[in-house]
Amino acid sequence: VSEEVLERNGKLYCCVKIEYVYLNSEIFNGVKMTDWVADEGLILRVSIFDRVTLVTNEGEPIGDVRMRENLALKYMYSGYAGNEKKQP
Repeated sequence: VSEEVLERNGKLYCCVKIEYVYLNSEIFNGVKMTDWVADEGLILRVSIFDRVTLVTNEGEPIGDVRMRENLALKYMYSGYAGNEKKQP
């Protein structure tokens, strides 16, 4: 865990960087996930799946895959969230 500042759409977010550790197994032997979380919520998640073994429904290995998935904040809605007081 560390702190980093990320820029998204011209705005800076002070984030806590969280790296998830997965124990090696026959199926998941290359999974790494990292989140950047600010007061506003999740700003960025990078998931790396390296050497993940695909199996049949009987558990028989059929091949390995490598993937990288990026989930990134594109827009932060700052309108009415239901907890502000309405004006009379």
